Formats: sequence, structure tokens, C-alpha cells
Amino acid sequence: MDIPMNTRQRASGALVLLLIASVIPEMLSGNTPTHALFQPGAFLFFVVAYGLPALVIRELAIRYSISFAGLFLIGLGYGIVNEALLAKTVFRIEGPPVDIFEGYGFAFGIQWAWTAFILPWHAVASVMLPIAFAHRAVPLAASRNWLGIGSTWGLAIILLALISSFYLLEDTSAIAGNIPMLAILW
Repeated sequence: MDIPMNTRQRASGALVLLLIASVIPEMLSGNTPTHALFQPGAFLFFVVAYGLPALVIRELAIRYSISFAGLFLIGLGYGIVNEALLAKTVFRIEGPPVDIFEGYGFAFGIQWAWTAFILPWHAVASVMLPIAFAHRAVPLAASRNWLGIGSTWGLAIILLALISSFYLLEDTSAIAGNIPMLAILW
């Protein structure tokens, strides 16, 4: 039996996912102190960097019946977006976020050891866990789309533009963003 879902249930699901996905990865990693997570500028950045991508990924996964393994692979791709385009940590010769990776596994301009660790971490902590928690919080809406197809793709395009601009304009590491590398990473 197909149970109709109202706008409130859809909005609740989307809001829960946005909040959970914006906070969980940074809290689990200990990368950002809890009090800093909720400062307006930082929180807005985390919503754009974590929450909105998780929402788009969830919507596409539901719409196209993507399997658990497929969701993990998409999460690996999200890890590239986060660590290569936003934080640029995969390109750092020195100063990776976790000291144990310092000077280990750097070749061809990429910190391979760090990358091999952080991409699966993002697949789980930034994509799969927030989606699972949001589905648990709103079980009646878990199997249905919360956004229309046009809204989902529109949000994906806006995110692509925002993240690309951030990559090109923000100096988060010693590596300056450039258009050829941006194209390769996307």
C-alpha cells in the first residue's frame, strides 16, 4: 500500500539530513571543536560542504534505486569533492590533517596514504551514516524522494558551481586551484 507523504514529512526528512550531515563528519573526526561548528559562518559552510551534497546524493540514490555498494562508491566520489576540491588535503606534501600520514605515501602530487584513508571515511561518515540516521528519524518518509527531480538537479548544479568557485578562489593549501585540475577532479 502506497502511503501518501505530505510536504511536512518531506521537509522534515530533508532538514534532518541537512543538520545531521553538516555536523556528524566534523564531530566524528574531531577536526572542528563543537562550539565552532555552530558559529553562523562555519555552520553555513558545513551545510553547503556536507549537508546539501548528502541531500542530493540521497535523492539520487532513492530515485534511481542505487544499491548499498553504489552508495558507498558515490560516497568515495564525495570524498574527492571534500578533500580535493574543498580542503585540498590530498595535495599536501606536509601537514595532512592526521599526523601519522606526514611524509608517507606522497607521489605524483598526491598524498596517497591520506587519500586511501579519508575517501572511505567520507563515504561512511559524510554520506552513509547521515542518510541512515535521517531515515531512522523519519521512517515514514525514508523510502520516498523529498525533493522533485528538477529541484534535485538544480541543487546539484548550484553545488557544482559553488564548490568549483571555492576550489578556484580559496587558498586552503599551498596548491592553487586551476581549471585543468578542476576538470580532472570532477
